[in-house]
Amino acid sequence: MELIFDFVAFIFRPVGYLLVDIVGELFLRGLGSLICRACGWRVDPDRFVVLLVGFICWIFIIFTCYLSFSFLLESFDVDRCLDSGGSYNYKAGICVKEKL
Repeated sequence: MELIFDFVAFIFRPVGYLLVDIVGELFLRGLGSLICRACGWRVDPDRFVVLLVGFICWIFIIFTCYLSFSFLLESFDVDRCLDSGGSYNYKAGICVKEKL
């Protein structure tokens, strides 16, 4: 059984290191270094500040994408409701269709 665990660790350990290097170096430190340089800060790319700035920027990007996506979904619901001849109640978030 131990031989199987060693084999699995042998296979997945490089994959894990590769993912950590890509996420840590390219996405977090790369974006953090780019933002720091754009702001005119002379910061060593290996500093914690660069990592923190990159992390905060990615949180901001993800949050902005979430807000944009939810706004677009609501806009599509409103458009679909109005196209079908109803009226949209924004407070309740529902389409109201009047019966004749």
